[in-house]
Amino acid sequence: KNEKEITDLKNKEKALNNRITSLVAEINSLQETSQKEKNALIQKIQELKNAKLTSENELQTKINNLKDQINSLSIESTQVKENLGQQLSILQSRLNETNKEGEKKETSIQILTTTIKNLQTEIENLKNSSQKEKSDLLQQ
Repeated sequence: KNEKEITDLKNKEKALNNRITSLVAEINSLQETSQKEKNALIQKIQELKNAKLTSENELQTKINNLKDQINSLSIESTQVKENLGQQLSILQSRLNETNKEGEKKETSIQILTTTIKNLQTEIENLKNSSQKEKSDLLQQ
């Protein structure tokens, strides 16, 4: 009876060792996948930093997509997530600054356009006034 128990225990030990080996392999695979995901995100963030995008909307969309990807990562290190999030926050800040600068430029353009229209109107009025004075002088 003891021999049977020993054999059963050895079989259970073997099964547990196989399960441990399987779990270690799975963990290694997940870590490798996580590292690949992290590297891909870092590359995308770097590409965004270097990109000269045609529109702020395009950049905002890409930032939002990366935020979603970072949040869905199965990264064991919260420090990595925080670091990626900080890099995206920097990009978001730059985009916000660009938008503010664009709004300031737009306001300046509107003011200049109004000033130009006013000057054109004043020039036209002066021409008309000058023509009237010339006419009046010629009639005298």
